[in-house]
Amino acid sequence: TTGVGGFGLNLTAADRAIIVDPAWNPATDAQSVDRMFRIGQTREMRVYRLIMSGMMEDKTFRLQVFKMSLMTEGFDAQGQQHQYFTAKEIRGLFDWTEPSEGETRKLLASALGTDQESVASEHAKDDGSENGWLEAGPAVGLSNFSMLFKSGGGIKDSTHNREQNEQVAQMKAKLVSAEEKLRRETEGKKAHEQQSEATKASFEQITERISLSASAHAKAASKLKGKSDDFKKLRRLEAKAKDQLIEASARNDVAKDSHAKALKRAEEVEASAASSSEATDDARTRLLEAGEMLPDAIAGAERACSSVPGVGVILKTASSAMDALEGADIELLMVENKLLRVEARIAEAEARASPSDLEAAHAERRATDAERAQVLQRGNDEERRAGGAVAEVLQLISARRKESGVVAEETLQLWDSIWEASKRSRAQWRSAFAQSRSRALEAARAKSAVEKAARRAGETERLLIEAADEETLRRERREACEDEVGDLTTACEVAASEEASCRREREELRTALGSAHLAVLRSGAAAEEAASEQEALRSWCSKSNEVQHRVELATSSAVKFLRSEQYNSRQVEDAYQARQ
Repeated sequence: TTGVGGFGLNLTAADRAIIVDPAWNPATDAQSVDRMFRIGQTREMRVYRLIMSGMMEDKTFRLQVFKMSLMTEGFDAQGQQHQYFTAKEIRGLFDWTEPSEGETRKLLASALGTDQESVASEHAKDDGSENGWLEAGPAVGLSNFSMLFKSGGGIKDSTHNREQNEQVAQMKAKLVSAEEKLRRETEGKKAHEQQSEATKASFEQITERISLSASAHAKAASKLKGKSDDFKKLRRLEAKAKDQLIEASARNDVAKDSHAKALKRAEEVEASAASSSEATDDARTRLLEAGEMLPDAIAGAERACSSVPGVGVILKTASSAMDALEGADIELLMVENKLLRVEARIAEAEARASPSDLEAAHAERRATDAERAQVLQRGNDEERRAGGAVAEVLQLISARRKESGVVAEETLQLWDSIWEASKRSRAQWRSAFAQSRSRALEAARAKSAVEKAARRAGETERLLIEAADEETLRRERREACEDEVGDLTTACEVAASEEASCRREREELRTALGSAHLAVLRSGAAAEEAASEQEALRSWCSKSNEVQHRVELATSSAVKFLRSEQYNSRQVEDAYQARQ
């Protein structure tokens, strides 16, 4: 290693040196090589420096070259040494470079050309590089170290001029970059302005859409409110119609039940009336039979009591009273039948609910009742007269029993029994007829009640049908209104959603508009900064070109002056004497 190369070793027997760890100090490597390249060496020496490309050894080698360049430039009178690496490249010790690219090798090749690599490759072949020791690395390439510090060679640039030229080139590159930046910023500003205008137009459009959607939402909400009120009203009407339907159904059931009961009651009353009519007919038959027996009994009494003075007159009175009583019975029968007809008309008038007919029927009934009372009174009077005559005859015969005899008394007793039977039959007939009339009146009223119940049932049935139709109509209207409310609710929700979406989009556009405006301002500021930077770079380049031109003119003038100056060997003495 180079660390032990400067301790007085004499290695002139060797003509090949391999440096595997370049030192920071180039003198250390030079002393190590000089152990072989010294007095006594008769062969051509070759030194191989193994540099790890892209690693710290590469940066160390750059420092060696830089330091040797400074030393050579200080001792070289021509001052024409080439500066291979800039200060920036020397300072970038810890900057990463790709090892496979061989950056140092490329820099050397760009400064010295690729011919020096060919010379180094030929020398390596002479030393057996084809046997595999070069590829075993693997090696990025070879560079000719001996060409680094040779004077002449057409290299004319001084370090100052090179740095100045590089600075000018950098500034020109910066100027191009500034122009490109200005172009980008200008285009970016234009694009941001266009985006801002587009965002503003979109913001105005979305504001208009919000107005339209808000109006649509308000209309939908108003329609929904009106339709909701209609729906509530229709629901109340439907509930009322249902209640009316239930009530009508209950009334119909009650009417049907009343009709059924009225029918049953009418049947029972008709049966009772029929039975009463039969009983009345039986009583009338018995009354007629007794009436038929009375004339014979009176004739027998006349024959039996003909010898008793005054009996005949009494018997004629009794016969006349009985005939008048029979006439009264017939008239009473007619009045009773008339009363039945009047009662039937009253029942019909009550069933028809006709006030005028009912009033006329009641008036006729009052007249018929009065007539019946008169007939009953007359019949009762005749019955009492006949009864008195019968009692008088019996009392007379009883007083004159000796004159009349037993036969007359027995005949009168038979007549009295027939008369009593006749009276009982008449009483039974009147009672049966009154009961029959009452049953007939009940039957008429029951029939009228049946008809009334039937009409009421028909009316309730009609009302039930109307209530059912009304309930169906209300339900259908309520369902239709409910569907409309659902549609309006959906439309209102859609309008509200659209309005909310438009408002969110407007907020996003407002934020985007602010961002776009800020981007326009930033782009404008960046464009102005790029323009200022471009103007400054242009000014600097103009000044640099002017200074370089002045330097070149001054250099040319100085060279011409020096070339035209004559050499004076005594100029020192002359200057000294002039000073004295």
